[in-house]
Amino acid sequence: AAGEEHTAQFGARSFQVTLERGESGNAVGAIGADASGLVLRPPGGGDALVAARVQARVTLGAGELLVPDGTTVSVQIDEIVLPGYERSAFGNRVQHFSAALKLQRGFSGFDPEAEIPAWQGAPNSMAFLTGSRLEWGLLNLQAEGTLRLDDQYRPLGTLDARVYDIIPAVQAMAAAGQLDIGAARDFAVELLEGLENRDPQTHEFALRFRDGDIVL
Repeated sequence: AAGEEHTAQFGARSFQVTLERGESGNAVGAIGADASGLVLRPPGGGDALVAARVQARVTLGAGELLVPDGTTVSVQIDEIVLPGYERSAFGNRVQHFSAALKLQRGFSGFDPEAEIPAWQGAPNSMAFLTGSRLEWGLLNLQAEGTLRLDDQYRPLGTLDARVYDIIPAVQAMAAAGQLDIGAARDFAVELLEGLENRDPQTHEFALRFRDGDIVL
């Protein structure tokens, strides 16, 4: 950042990388990584991020690009401990996070300064998010949708999200001072009145990314 070098320290109790052949039989079709007991220390020291297990997989699409069109990146992380979030509404332990991202348009190399502007400007530069799930304390959320980058390389698009047991999550945010109690009460009433299936435990809504903000 700003011409300076920043180095993070990474460690794991076990780490494995796998390569799979593509349909042609003579090229790499997928790359997988599996780490247990992950510890990631930020640049400059400080408390480490810890995860019990991290699994990632890149399934390459068909084509001559280094990262071809249609490439899918999936990740699953279990039992994450987030430093500095001890007093947050949902605590500092994320039980589970998983997501899969499919690139409609790929990359010809790994030079971000050249590749990202070219990718952003192409008409078919979209990423499809599927099968994402977050379980963080009282927050239980699933989302899917389409994203791209705006002219300042910020996420742009809409995700269809579903939150389970949303009322306890809102109450936890109010109790932690992250949401005004009156606003939380009004929000809960509005949810219950607006739910088509009258199920207070589940709520579906759209998350819109625009101008660097997330709009609910």
